[in-house]
Amino acid sequence: MESDKAHLEKEVESRTKELYLIHKVGQEILSTLNLDDVLQHLTERVCAIMKLEVCSILLFDENEGALTLKYARGLDLKTKEMSQTKIKPNESVSGWVYAHKESILVDDIEKDPRFAKVHDEKYYTKSFISVPIEIKKGTIGVINVNNKKSKEPFNQSDLRIMEELAVEAGIAIYNALLYKNLQDVYLKTITALASTIDARDHYTFNHSVTVSVYAGMIAGEMSLSKEDTDSVMQAAQLHDIGKIGISDSILSKPGKLTDEEWGEIKLHSLKGAEILSSLTFMKDVIEMVEQSHEWFNGSGYPKGLKGDEIKLGSRIIHLADAVDTMASKRAYHNEYPVEYIKGELEKGRGKQFDPKIVDVFLNILKKKPGLLSK
Repeated sequence: MESDKAHLEKEVESRTKELYLIHKVGQEILSTLNLDDVLQHLTERVCAIMKLEVCSILLFDENEGALTLKYARGLDLKTKEMSQTKIKPNESVSGWVYAHKESILVDDIEKDPRFAKVHDEKYYTKSFISVPIEIKKGTIGVINVNNKKSKEPFNQSDLRIMEELAVEAGIAIYNALLYKNLQDVYLKTITALASTIDARDHYTFNHSVTVSVYAGMIAGEMSLSKEDTDSVMQAAQLHDIGKIGISDSILSKPGKLTDEEWGEIKLHSLKGAEILSSLTFMKDVIEMVEQSHEWFNGSGYPKGLKGDEIKLGSRIIHLADAVDTMASKRAYHNEYPVEYIKGELEKGRGKQFDPKIVDVFLNILKKKPGLLSK
């Protein structure tokens, strides 16, 4: 009786720990709608609490028709590169788990006859668990955990934990994917709206796209990260969206603007930020849009920011915007030649433009002398 009681107490204690782990990880991954954060929290917490060498998540890509590695903890670069190979349903362990919607627990892959043909030293795997990630609509991916740091094989308790975590993961990942889809749809709508502004005047047709390209080139030359470069390009494409409320007679006026008209123009970057304000996931982009007409010496608008008070992305967009305006025909001027544009950039160095960005763009023009040809 005593041994039965002790065994039962041990089982209760073990199950309590399992539930605590699942609750803790579930809380973290369900607290965000950012897919990368969900995957990062999940892999990091599972590895830390279960003391694992590796945890990886593969999601099914409809376009590829295959599982692709989305996040991994504990893989070195070489292994990660190999793991980025597309895995078709029924291919390898992960593909089999995805296709059959069944979990797999392997004590020792070298001794398991099911995977004699699959095992390869390059995977650095001895004991592992592979679990499908399922939602109501079907299977969306696979979670793999490899090797305990203690070198002990995985057991049924570990499998139970991973299967229950996969349920939490499915909910969190699905919510994040839905949210991202909503973001993408909203962003496409806003971008299309920005394009209609360019289309209102044949002189500015494709202006925002061109500014975005120039801004991306500058960001790349300055070695900004891909994420930061993408944000700068996005903001560049949306930088004039606030002009949606300005009349065509002002935007296309061939002569000098009145003080009242100029005052209306100067409000457009604030209006643009206001239009985009509901896109809370684009905070940096919104700030860049708002500041895209600030001058380096503080004489720009809408807030008269100067120097490093202005976001780097906004300083990049401001120069790119000025360059395309000078290089294109407008109601109030013809296209200016490249040498004239270079001269204006030099004149504006430290005044209208960040000197570093002037240098970067002039260097781009040296490499691509035909860049501004229309």
